Amino acid sequence: MSLLEQRAFLKAIPPFDNLSDDEIDKIGNKLNIEYFKKNQFIINNETKEQNLYFIIKGKVQEINSNNNEVISIFAANEFFDPLSLIEHRVKNHFKAIEETICYLLCKEDFLKIVYQNKKLEHFFFQSISQKLSKSMTNEQNKDLASFMVARVADAYLQKPLFVDSGETIFNTVKYMKENNLSSILVKDENEYGIVTDTDFREKVILNRLSFDDPIKLITSFKLRYVNDNDFLFNAQLLMTRFKIKRLIVKNKDEKIVGILDQMSLTSFFSSHTYAVANEIDNATSLQELQKVSQNFIKIIKALFAKGVKVRYISKLLNELNKKLFEKIFMLLAPQGLVEKSAFIVLGSEGRGEQILRTDQDNALIIADDCPVSDEEIAKFTQKFTQTLIEFGYPRCKGNIMVSNPYWTKRYSNYVAQIDEWITRKEKEDFMNLAIFIDASCVVGDKKLLKKIKKYINSKIDRSASFFTTFASFALTFTTPLGLFNDFVVEKREHKNQLDLKKGGIFPIVHGIRTMALEQRIYANNTVDRIKALYKGGVLDKEFASELTESFNFLLTLRLKSSLQKLDNGKEADNFVNPDNLTTLEKDMLRDTFKIVNRFKKYLTNKYRLDYV
Repeated sequence: MSLLEQRAFLKAIPPFDNLSDDEIDKIGNKLNIEYFKKNQFIINNETKEQNLYFIIKGKVQEINSNNNEVISIFAANEFFDPLSLIEHRVKNHFKAIEETICYLLCKEDFLKIVYQNKKLEHFFFQSISQKLSKSMTNEQNKDLASFMVARVADAYLQKPLFVDSGETIFNTVKYMKENNLSSILVKDENEYGIVTDTDFREKVILNRLSFDDPIKLITSFKLRYVNDNDFLFNAQLLMTRFKIKRLIVKNKDEKIVGILDQMSLTSFFSSHTYAVANEIDNATSLQELQKVSQNFIKIIKALFAKGVKVRYISKLLNELNKKLFEKIFMLLAPQGLVEKSAFIVLGSEGRGEQILRTDQDNALIIADDCPVSDEEIAKFTQKFTQTLIEFGYPRCKGNIMVSNPYWTKRYSNYVAQIDEWITRKEKEDFMNLAIFIDASCVVGDKKLLKKIKKYINSKIDRSASFFTTFASFALTFTTPLGLFNDFVVEKREHKNQLDLKKGGIFPIVHGIRTMALEQRIYANNTVDRIKALYKGGVLDKEFASELTESFNFLLTLRLKSSLQKLDNGKEADNFVNPDNLTTLEKDMLRDTFKIVNRFKKYLTNKYRLDYV
């Protein structure tokens, strides 16, 4: 290879991709090249010289030196055996399973380079959990550039409502209040102007103008315009240059489509959640709410591109979803139901771990003394479910929705139902119980849900057999990692993809949920439960950290893949194609699945699942 080819080769391999060209060239000058035949051992007990190996071509097996079990397979653009160099001993054997060509960096040069470079030193001496955390941050930071090309149309634009220049100041203020406006456009023949809240304070009150005077007296003309397809940072430059707080937005046909103000611009660059939350609060109709909810995906993309951890994105979206559900509930619910019921979300929504819209998971607990008739409640719940469908929240495949009478009950009927779940101990009962344990109240009387959760904990069979059966569902799905650490992908419907939920997310969620239930931990969120289990001495610090970072990594990978699918006009789901992952992502996913398998073994030993 030429020097440029060598540099490009090393630049494609994490963590060396973080090094400068000069640093890469220094490594390149130390490299030697060597050829290995098929089935030739590259490293074994007889190997005298220790090197770091970069595979140019071919495949290499890592074999456990104690039991000859194949641990991993390495391919082109990957390196192997840095730990032996760091720990000064040969840990495992490496064998070429096809003709292989490698670059070799001798042990002395490798260690010297590592200790002289903080980035490399930090990488090679990190724990698995630290690597997982760092890899996610690096990947998200790469997407930051795409966030900087956001368009004006992506921001929140105030609807462009107009009054005639001859309208009175009083009527204009009244019209603005009715439409929750902070500014309004004024039409004066062929010219447009603007009036803001500040104008009423500084021009009307301080100048003692009559409320019957025409609005034209306090209108500012000579407005600045921006196209809705222009870059947002250009809009920010215009505001800064002309010392203004608002721009009038036009489309390609020169029609005014909105007003972009400084608050909307600022809030967009900090994810524009503040503006969206205010819109939900101020909405007076389902149509307005539906329009607001369409901004949720923009928030997710913006936050993810800025490198915000998925856990915090999910918490933020969870709050926005709750605001939205609450407002819909308040608009549709019959009089007397809100204060005598608790609308709850279940599953990932209840745990605060759902980001993109998946199917509905909700229920309704009705107080025994609620005066609203069952017929009226049934009519409302059907309307509520249909409204969520229209908002883009699909119907639940398992029919876990308020429109299903099974999930809309009086309090005493729920208590009886829970007794049945606990005593009958069928698979469906255990899963319903698991779903309900994760419930979170959105609107209504929160005490109803708290009482039921306390009742569940008091009635749970504390015998080993109960938790053995309950925990066993964490082993329902196999981890998609083969004997030789290759990914096991789907062959049919989701061909060449693997299911992140079944393969990793669900085992962690349910295993941790089981342990939290056993320890009477009331936290809903999986990460919060892991923290509580660590603080309670149930999990050690390192294992808790590995589980947390593995869980977050899986959620991040799922979100990244889902956003890419949405951009390509496909549906978001739990599947990812390993071929679309970077080398580092593949490496981290293998590590994550190994941790999942280790957790499954931990659960098996703890709850004696091998006897189930």
